[in-house]
Amino acid sequence: VPVLAESYTVSEDGMSITVSLKDNVKWHNGTVFSASDVTYTLSKLINSKGLYKKTADKIRSFTEVDEKTVVINLEKPEPDFSYCLTFPIISKQTPYKTENFQPLGTGGYKFVSQNSNEMILEPDTDENGIPISRKRISTRLMPKAKCS
Repeated sequence: VPVLAESYTVSEDGMSITVSLKDNVKWHNGTVFSASDVTYTLSKLINSKGLYKKTADKIRSFTEVDEKTVVINLEKPEPDFSYCLTFPIISKQTPYKTENFQPLGTGGYKFVSQNSNEMILEPDTDENGIPISRKRISTRLMPKAKCS
């Protein structure tokens, strides 16, 4: 189910996918979500070793066509690549760092705080200032595993 994308099209040869983003999506700080946020995220994924590395390895290049359109070119035809487009988008306004990272989102809950034991999220509001949900979320964080 598309959350941030309006639609996508796959080229006839299966080597590229054009993603059209939804209008009127805003980050929790009020700025507009755009194609440059997507290309910022893709550049981070391609240079990472994280959870989405297998997806990133399929990408040859990507281009921001305009504010609402991104074209992703693939290393080889991938008929089901649209299923790989489920990674979270990082705002280009938030410097990406793994230590003390404070996410900026677009969803129903926004980041409030984090310490070594928990992360707190609170409901965001809709365009009329009405909370989307009434419950605040407290998530316990697991300590990092130490490998020997």
